[in-house]
Amino acid sequence: MINNVKTLTTAFTVNVKAKPDIVFLTDDVFFGSGNYLLNSLTDKEKTKINKYTDKIKKLKDDNYSDYKPNNLSLNLKFVGYTDGVPVGDTLALKISKLCILSSDLNVCLSELRAREMFPAFSKDFKNYHTIADCTGKGDILAKNKNSNPSLRKCEVSFSLMPENLIDK
Repeated sequence: MINNVKTLTTAFTVNVKAKPDIVFLTDDVFFGSGNYLLNSLTDKEKTKINKYTDKIKKLKDDNYSDYKPNNLSLNLKFVGYTDGVPVGDTLALKISKLCILSSDLNVCLSELRAREMFPAFSKDFKNYHTIADCTGKGDILAKNKNSNPSLRKCEVSFSLMPENLIDK
């Protein structure tokens, strides 16, 4: 977990003159087997997303209340994963048309999970300068080809900072 925080902090602060503790990690959002659409999430997972957007609003209110939203940069990072179960034929036909970055169907599914998260987070922050990094890692965490619901997830992290702290 510490290495994950260091990696994300470094990724977000490479060109930033801000404190590295500005990155916030959230609990993972979990998907059902073969699912990547937000409307397929359980109510519990949908509630997590709302909780996270509330965290971003609170961060703005507590630390940047003097800034207008268009002077703030919201950095969002979404990393999708799958378990080791191979993608079935029906889903393969559907997602292979949506994913152009990888021919590995588990990587494709995990990327679609990550990309699906962005609109859910950005809808409340339309006036912010928003930067998103959506990445699919496939079944890299899986040790075998077994079903594992704890691996069908999307990791979410974010940072918020004034635009004038970012090197252009």
